[in-house]
Amino acid sequence: MKRLLATVLTVSLAGTTIANAYTNKTYLETRPVIFNLPLWKTTIGAMMPNADNGRNGVVQAIGFYQGATEHHKIGQYFLVDDKSTIQLKATPTGTGHFKSGTFVGNNSVGTAKDVDLTYLLHAYGMDPNIADKVNAADLTLSLHPMQSICGVGLSYHQSYKQLFFTIDMPVVQVKHSMQIKVMGGDQPIEGVIAPYLQGEYSTISINDPDPEVFNGNGQIALTHAKMSQCRTAAGVADIDIKLGGMLVNAQWAHLGLALGITLPTGNEPHGEYAFEPVAGNGGHLGIGGDLYVDATIIKRRHHKLDIVGKGMLRYLVKAYEKRTLGLKNRPFGQYYLLGKVGKEKLIPAANVLTRNVEVTPGVLFDGMLGISYNYRCFVLDLGYNIYARQTACVTLCSRLEEDTYALTARGYSTVTTVPPLAVRPFTITPANVDGGDLATAVISKDTIDITVAQTPAQCTHSIYSAIGYVAANQSRPLMIGIGGKYEWSPSNSALSQWSIWGKVGIGF
Repeated sequence: MKRLLATVLTVSLAGTTIANAYTNKTYLETRPVIFNLPLWKTTIGAMMPNADNGRNGVVQAIGFYQGATEHHKIGQYFLVDDKSTIQLKATPTGTGHFKSGTFVGNNSVGTAKDVDLTYLLHAYGMDPNIADKVNAADLTLSLHPMQSICGVGLSYHQSYKQLFFTIDMPVVQVKHSMQIKVMGGDQPIEGVIAPYLQGEYSTISINDPDPEVFNGNGQIALTHAKMSQCRTAAGVADIDIKLGGMLVNAQWAHLGLALGITLPTGNEPHGEYAFEPVAGNGGHLGIGGDLYVDATIIKRRHHKLDIVGKGMLRYLVKAYEKRTLGLKNRPFGQYYLLGKVGKEKLIPAANVLTRNVEVTPGVLFDGMLGISYNYRCFVLDLGYNIYARQTACVTLCSRLEEDTYALTARGYSTVTTVPPLAVRPFTITPANVDGGDLATAVISKDTIDITVAQTPAQCTHSIYSAIGYVAANQSRPLMIGIGGKYEWSPSNSALSQWSIWGKVGIGF
């Protein structure tokens, strides 16, 4: 327990000092709806069973909507150099036009910033005018990813003497959009980059009957880490169960402790899309505990003011996922083109680097501290909410084929350069790989970068408020309320977002 608390404190302190520190990532673990105490606990507190009212149970239903803000920060997370808009330029690779006897290969390292376009798109074999435009390209690529979540939360609380049982279950629809935009170049080139990143661009090596015209830029479509304009996921976003007891259950104060378990019921990430929408925590069982405390500081006739604190701690255990890894010292390398021994077409690296991995999210903490003011049947809640989680641990658990894939030279041709025209199976030689350096160009456990698939530590802060009406003196007391909060993150490893909700409940 001391270790868990120390982890939460470390994550919280780090989250207040790190700002926009993360870039070139392929996966972002967002805050699960089940870890949102203000959503679940505001207003309903006035109806909870206690020593005063003799009730045994409460049921509530919550309709909610939340949307991310500061979209440029999410763009910085998925692009490179901590930018939401990057430049795509080209280090020229030659004429880009094949006619017998005129091919000039080039395996030099591309140095154009922010990303060298010739690693994503091979110019050779195109119309020479278009190839020249690739070599002279000066494009911008922008990402402003968006997230929205809507749904219904169902909650049931049952008490028996000093013991209690609670179950919370959100049913959600999660919507993500990368909001990709490419600008600044001639239409034939500008119109290729976005389709490539969305998995809609491929070329063949031989498409001209003229044996004097070669097409040496064959590549297959991107199949993983795609930057889709809009994807959704829907379902039950995990079920959280608590079993506990009241250590103090007096008229002026309450203290409760509970054991908690989070059952994964949502979808699991498969690596097909970057910023993949996930309903829930990604398929991880959570084990931990909860704390409830409140104390009455003012109670006069129809007025009552309480200080309220709640905490939720879970350890999410290891589970298997598919995530896209990167290449060391090659920002955006997951979108570079690879050659596979014996195959003709080039392959986007993400197709190969999306692997089975073991993911341990570790400790998650959700805490709230605020005041609850009651006047007759009206309830006003106002307070602060903190959410923190540690850096996820990601371990490669599938075998990587040795001496099979390599980062191809930017001037590599996928067809022979001397008639008769024929496709050219890839071989790993210095002339065919980037920079001529086999040690850095061949894909192996020493050249892949697992940290690209890790979500860093997160810490967010929220201010929440809710108002409601509770008919507490009825035999079947009713509750209706609305609320909202704004959540901000000092770091781009977590989303800043706003949320609103409305709820109804009944006690018995």
